[in-house]
Amino acid sequence: MKKCIRCMELKDESEFNIRSKERGLLQSVCRNCQREQGRERYINDTENVKAINRAARQRSKEEARQFVHAYLSDKACSNCGESDFSVLTFDHVRGKKKTNISDMISQGYSIASLESELEKTETVCFNCHMKREQKRRGTLRFGNSF
Repeated sequence: MKKCIRCMELKDESEFNIRSKERGLLQSVCRNCQREQGRERYINDTENVKAINRAARQRSKEEARQFVHAYLSDKACSNCGESDFSVLTFDHVRGKKKTNISDMISQGYSIASLESELEKTETVCFNCHMKREQKRRGTLRFGNSF
């Protein structure tokens, strides 16, 4: 049991977020009080909270973009060997696709989420990717079948 310093109630430890996993510490304020604090902060300082959130989202997008750039920098097409960064893309070949990697970057997904999605892909150039897709679908670009 742990006492919340905001509501002063004695609560089960499961009602507190982790402060430090390594040291086994919990936060001093329970989840319910944190939620209430967040609401109050938003009501009292809406524009500042929005600005902070916008900045955090921009940082996440930039981190995601840099991560994928570094990931692709030493890759080549698994079909033809093309290594020109500007034409490399991701072909989802394993597991269930969550979303496009480019969408994950533009939405500022975490690096862990990107890594998880990248595990499902092979790096290929755009031309090879289109050839693979047409073969999977059983059609050629202008309506002919294989």
